[in-house]
Amino acid sequence: MPAYRDAVARFIEKIAFPPQPDGCWTWVAGLGSTGYGQFRVNESRKAEKAHRYAYELWVGPLTQGIQVMHACDNPPCVNPDHLLGGTHQLNMTDMGQKGRHFTPWTKPRPQKLNAEQVAEIHSLYVKGSREFGTVALGQRFGVSYTMIHYIVTGQKWNTDLAKGCKTNLATNYRSAA
Repeated sequence: MPAYRDAVARFIEKIAFPPQPDGCWTWVAGLGSTGYGQFRVNESRKAEKAHRYAYELWVGPLTQGIQVMHACDNPPCVNPDHLLGGTHQLNMTDMGQKGRHFTPWTKPRPQKLNAEQVAEIHSLYVKGSREFGTVALGQRFGVSYTMIHYIVTGQKWNTDLAKGCKTNLATNYRSAA
């Protein structure tokens, strides 16, 4: 196991700065299946949700039965000004009022990206680039760097549009050389 450095310093390194235009501090490290950041405080503890860690770090301890809610409705956000403590019932009521409550028998969740944006991501992406890599494009399009990785590797948005865009780019690049 690697020696764990100071948890707070490691945590701050995993936040995209400067903040998004909406003020969100985007978590750019590991994300769980629900889009919330994951953070391993030390080698003996399981991963915690990054927004909960941020709340306890900058706002204060959570009492039993209190959840951390996002005022911004952005799961990877760890800005303490966007995090509120509340009960499960309050969180569910808030989700329902904002139309974010998802169950398999309700309408699908709205997508953050459309096909044109996915095509643009494919056209801009440069592996390892600071300006056009996964982190930079994630910040630009308001999604996680993990989502950008999934898009460019064909694990998400593996559509004919995205495939065609990739093929056309390769063809255009070769013909330009």
